[in-house]
Amino acid sequence: MEPKRKYTKPTHEKMFGSYIEPNPEPNLEIVKILKIVLYIFIGLFALLLMFSSIYTISAGHRGVILTMGKPSMDSMQEGFHMKIPFIQTVKKMEVRTQKVSTTADSASKDLQDVQTSKPRGYP
Repeated sequence: MEPKRKYTKPTHEKMFGSYIEPNPEPNLEIVKILKIVLYIFIGLFALLLMFSSIYTISAGHRGVILTMGKPSMDSMQEGFHMKIPFIQTVKKMEVRTQKVSTTADSASKDLQDVQTSKPRGYP
């Protein structure tokens, strides 16, 4: 009777032939490309922060700054202003007097059509 053989795990060399040692030094071209991509992402993020911190209030409007949903007591006048990006938002409101005109039709005693118009101003 033959003795039982002990199972040995196949090595890389037995499965795929000779083993090639990987290059321990990173490829310098790949490192340069990764640095460029990283700088592009940092630059885009800086531009996003810069443009999201500037806002404009046009003529005839006022702005109320909301800091995480809580309104401030000051109203912002017309012009360019700055805010903290992603934390503060600006709610713009019109303060000009708005004119609304309503018309009504009716008939007179002698059955003639009468049209009236009444303008109203809302602040």
